[in-house]
Amino acid sequence: MNKAMQQESAQERIAGLTEALMITLPDFDIHEIKRYRLSWKELSILNNMAHEYRRTSESHLSSFYFLQILAYVKAAKPDILLQNNFLPLTNYMYCHSLYTQKLYKDIISIPTYICTSIMNYNINALGTYLFFYSQALGEFSYTTEAIPAATYSCAINTLMELFKNASVLEKYLLDDFSIKLDY
Repeated sequence: MNKAMQQESAQERIAGLTEALMITLPDFDIHEIKRYRLSWKELSILNNMAHEYRRTSESHLSSFYFLQILAYVKAAKPDILLQNNFLPLTNYMYCHSLYTQKLYKDIISIPTYICTSIMNYNINALGTYLFFYSQALGEFSYTTEAIPAATYSCAINTLMELFKNASVLEKYLLDDFSIKLDY
């Protein structure tokens, strides 16, 4: 997987990730994901494939892959330790992918079908998820909801010493939506 992620283009990374997945699942079909018993590594590969698709001309496959992964989690009910290792990343990557595709309404609906409380187990993923979530809320003028999400994101990013992320979000919300954060 590491070798695949070092490739230059998204297509090359997807090809390398597909090759890595085929080592343990030679007949893998994303449409039949619920038939498999996936390991943490296989789910990580699928997460990365889905995330890379957002950078291609087939960006819709990113959403499709993430939805398939989430359907797998719902059906297979992996133990909490496995979920803690990959699901926070799935959630933030899915949100990032939707944001890249300008599917803001889909981002706003995420908390209705994803258990976002698992995000608390990966503070970086939570901060990034809230970064995109707050911006999507701003796109629909949901200021009351955007402010706490953005405030939490900025606070988390500041705590993690990702000061640039916090200042970018703060500036974006002020410039585009006239939302001033006070954190």
